[in-house]
Amino acid sequence: MVKKLIGLVLLVGLSLGVFVLPAQAALNTNRTLEVEGTPLSLDKIYDLVVDVVNFLLSIGLVIGIAYIAYGAILWITSQGGKAVDEAKGTIKAALIGIAIILGFGIIVNTIDTIIFTQEL
Repeated sequence: MVKKLIGLVLLVGLSLGVFVLPAQAALNTNRTLEVEGTPLSLDKIYDLVVDVVNFLLSIGLVIGIAYIAYGAILWITSQGGKAVDEAKGTIKAALIGIAIILGFGIIVNTIDTIIFTQEL
């Protein structure tokens, strides 16, 4: 039963990642990729790096939320004692991971704002 429930949670999490992230990328229509005869500029490299960082932040948050759901399932299915402590530890680790990811995102966006756009 637990394996089926974990499989279902992972399936839902992966489905969100498969459908939400491409939709988010589709909404970002202001960037074009010119292939033929286009010189590589620092602006294009900068845009690529920003896109990759935002993508990795999104993936990290999806994984963190899935890990919280996994910890919740462990907690619900535990029958007390050591299993509850392990489930709490899993949820705590996921929350710490999400906090680190969000902190990294704030730092990267602040550096981006201060250095590259020079607006705060």
